[in-house]
Amino acid sequence: MHGRLYKNMGFSLMPFAFLLLFEPSWSLLDPLPDFIGYFLLCMSIINLADINPRISEAFCGFRKACVLSIARFASMLLVNKHFASGEQTMGSLIFVFVFAVFEITVLLPAYKNLFEGLLSLGIFYDGEAVHRKKSGRSANLTEKLYALTVFFVIAKTVVCALPEFTGLISHNPYEFLTILRAIAVILVTPLSVVWLVKTLSYCKQVRADKSFISNLAHAYLERAESTPQFYTLRVLTVGLTALSVSIILSIDFYSDNINLIPDFLFYATVLLCAIYIKEYSPKWKWTAVTATVGVLISVAVWLSTKSFFAQYYPNAIRKDLGAYYAYYSMLALYIVESVVFIVTVALVLLIIRDIYKNHTDIVKAASQKEYALESRKFKACGIVCSVMTVLSGLGNIYYVWALPFYDNGRFFSYSAMISGAINIIFAFAVCYLISSLKDSVKHNYRMYT
Repeated sequence: MHGRLYKNMGFSLMPFAFLLLFEPSWSLLDPLPDFIGYFLLCMSIINLADINPRISEAFCGFRKACVLSIARFASMLLVNKHFASGEQTMGSLIFVFVFAVFEITVLLPAYKNLFEGLLSLGIFYDGEAVHRKKSGRSANLTEKLYALTVFFVIAKTVVCALPEFTGLISHNPYEFLTILRAIAVILVTPLSVVWLVKTLSYCKQVRADKSFISNLAHAYLERAESTPQFYTLRVLTVGLTALSVSIILSIDFYSDNINLIPDFLFYATVLLCAIYIKEYSPKWKWTAVTATVGVLISVAVWLSTKSFFAQYYPNAIRKDLGAYYAYYSMLALYIVESVVFIVTVALVLLIIRDIYKNHTDIVKAASQKEYALESRKFKACGIVCSVMTVLSGLGNIYYVWALPFYDNGRFFSYSAMISGAINIIFAFAVCYLISSLKDSVKHNYRMYT
């Protein structure tokens, strides 16, 4: 399988990434989600990363920035949902400061590698635009944009974080905090607009350098033709990593009896993974079907749960007929969803088995004895994962079933703790299996990386 060649080697997609990355933030709130911008930026430079090691390092850096942006979004929900009103100011300060430090630490090297990589490509593939200079200037177009980007990243991060330090005055929100945040946004906006205009202009000029783009595309296609296994490894690595993420999303964390990570996120991620790695297992169709059903069922479960707890408390089923019917309708949906969950994970494990049989070291087993030994290890892990899948599905049912009987003894009162522990053990077991599989796939294709 060959990698996808993006239009103009990604320079047509890159402006859309910058459009999502230029705006100032408001405390932890990011009006235009940066993680989408970093994802698009990674996609736009992936062709260049295949032919230049510096841009490959930049790709890894922007991937980390994407994860940081997602974590920042999650921290905003955490502060607003689970911090007491008197603790939210200090909570926001801590998170804003931590993410500011991490973002600067990750982004500055990433942009440095990106622009140095572009200069290097310009030398080897006759890039005129990336080395273009104005008369009387010592810095070229790329170097000037890099300097502006460094200033932009630092200024944007620091200025937008400064208002949160008023939380050190007292644990209560500072009286003029909203005004200070607005001033920070006003101060940063002109710089943000200038940076956006410069980056868009840079992409336009590089796209116009047709000879450079053509040479890059030719070099990329040569790489793709000579090492198709390289792209097989990439697809499998990305697909298996996404499967690990989906398994983590299946863990249930409850607040006021509402799952903070709705299960439809798990099913949606599995659906995307099944489509992404469809060439490597015929089970992808059934997995896609069950994941789609799972999305619908989990949405129904989530809505039913919110509706029930908005009107009743669990013990109300003993006193109120409406609560009784609403509760057992909700429980029935949980049972159906648990069955779909078990089937979906079982199909995921079958996909993992297909990849294991065709793309790992077991393909190169020197003897039947060696094959049997390696196969037994995988089967043992698979059996553990299968057992934990069933227990996890049953644990979710057990938690909901026990809610109205919370005061009837430890078997009921510890249901949330027991169910949560089973969920975590399940996720750890499957992620461990996927991690081992990824390592084996990488080892099998090590000569092509």
